[in-house]
Amino acid sequence: MTVSGVRELKNGELLVTDAKRPAIYRVDPKTGTALLHAWDGVLMRRNEDGSNINAVGALPGSEPVTMARNLRQDKPDVVVVTQQTGALYYDIATNTLGPYPEDATDGGESVAAVESVEYYSGYFMFTRRGGTMIASDLQEADIIGGSTAVAEYVADDLYRTKNVGSALAVMGSKSTEFWVDVGSSPFPLQRQTSIDVGLLSPWAVAGGSNEWENGLLWVAGDWTVRMLNGFQAQPVSTDDVVNDIRNASMQADDLYAQVYVFNAQAIWSLSCSQWTWEYNVSTGAWHKRESYQKANWRGRHGCRFLTEWLAQDWHGTGCLFSISPNVFDEDGERLRWFVESAPLKEFPANVRVPSIDIDMTVGIGQEGKPSPFQTDPVVMVSWSHNGGANWSNPLARSMGKEGRYATKITVNNLGRSTHQGTMIRLEVVDPVWVQLTGAISTRTKPSRARGVNQ
Repeated sequence: MTVSGVRELKNGELLVTDAKRPAIYRVDPKTGTALLHAWDGVLMRRNEDGSNINAVGALPGSEPVTMARNLRQDKPDVVVVTQQTGALYYDIATNTLGPYPEDATDGGESVAAVESVEYYSGYFMFTRRGGTMIASDLQEADIIGGSTAVAEYVADDLYRTKNVGSALAVMGSKSTEFWVDVGSSPFPLQRQTSIDVGLLSPWAVAGGSNEWENGLLWVAGDWTVRMLNGFQAQPVSTDDVVNDIRNASMQADDLYAQVYVFNAQAIWSLSCSQWTWEYNVSTGAWHKRESYQKANWRGRHGCRFLTEWLAQDWHGTGCLFSISPNVFDEDGERLRWFVESAPLKEFPANVRVPSIDIDMTVGIGQEGKPSPFQTDPVVMVSWSHNGGANWSNPLARSMGKEGRYATKITVNNLGRSTHQGTMIRLEVVDPVWVQLTGAISTRTKPSRARGVNQ
């Protein structure tokens, strides 16, 4: 298992305060590529040269926002939606954010009370909590009269729409409908099918065609994480993930999902104030992630920009970070790598573990780096004899200075376990590459069941 580090993007200066107002989104002006990112009531534009410019116009509220752009040839339209103000319009040429143009909705449905926006098949698709969808004209911001529809398969709240390539997923609290572009007028989409799997909260969904190439994943109303396979919602969560989501569901709006990619690893990440769980779509494995001395990960709103993936610093001032596989800390703060084994046991017997050999990448120290954290990195090894209730004091074992590939990581005399077996814990905080293949104890001996350390 490997985890990416982050580095702050130093070019440009962000003028922000403490109130959190997160979102980032990529736009493509005719003159080049830019990134829009929001924080503390300010919409900012980051250009290709690294400069940051505050947009003219306020972004009211404190909740996350959704953004979308179309493919209009002369100048793309960019829409920003907040739950407080509805749809706002960002003018790329003048770098201004303001009310949705009145002439764009002349004769059409108002977008002042919409709660989200998504680009699909040439249209801006706006939603209201009561189930109404509003579609713009093709590759235009204009809303023509009658261009509305209602998601009414189930009487539930409409939270979000997501572009899944061949269809638009219309996600309510109890159901998901799939609408396709049939070119009809005034509303261009038609419902194709529906499933009885909803979305737990508005921000607990990420992925889809507008974000990456690895599918759509979301938290369903039964606290499971689902991955869209065709028009079926395939469960991918483990019992531990479901249990944590269930415990956090009383503050379901606090759940926030995002996606990012590093080193050919496609990651779907779900955070709340107590934890961050990440699903590696490439391997099918789950892991937890946390920033130094925090319960969750600091990165939010992952977005691909130019050749790299970026995220906002949720724990700080909203500055942008580059997610990199070649960085082994988080902008100077420690990046903790941590793993616990399953129990090694022969129930109901006790198990004596004379030694354990750990198969990790070694010889990874780097000469000329700050000593000893990078020149002679260590792994901390501890163990438990009672199912993880209590742990031994950690022992440091060298992972090898640069080029010392014969380094062997061994711990002797781990003692005798209870009937619950022996668990092993490994931890690395030094800023180096870490890769674990496995571990083996060749002389493990079971014995008759008896109380140990009770």
